[in-house]
Amino acid sequence: MNPPGQLYIDLYNINNTGIYPLKSTSGRYCEYHTLFPDEKDYNTKTSDVGEIVVTRFDLTNRIISGTFWFNAQNIKDPNDKVSVTDGRFDLPF
Repeated sequence: MNPPGQLYIDLYNINNTGIYPLKSTSGRYCEYHTLFPDEKDYNTKTSDVGEIVVTRFDLTNRIISGTFWFNAQNIKDPNDKVSVTDGRFDLPF
């Protein structure tokens, strides 16, 4: 069982459908924060492993949809890693 947590996806400079690698240099990254029993912070800012696939970018209805996956490192212990797979989103923007 996974501990409760929060997931953040930061997407910058996306204006169309396509595949967008998660890279710290692009301003696109993911973070996962566990809440308890131990608070831990993981992100892709140092590992650059993952991607966002934008399948819908609807300017009329202002909806973005897609899928994502990533591997992230604990910011305090680079040997502690998590994998997030088969993520999906449909969001207003």
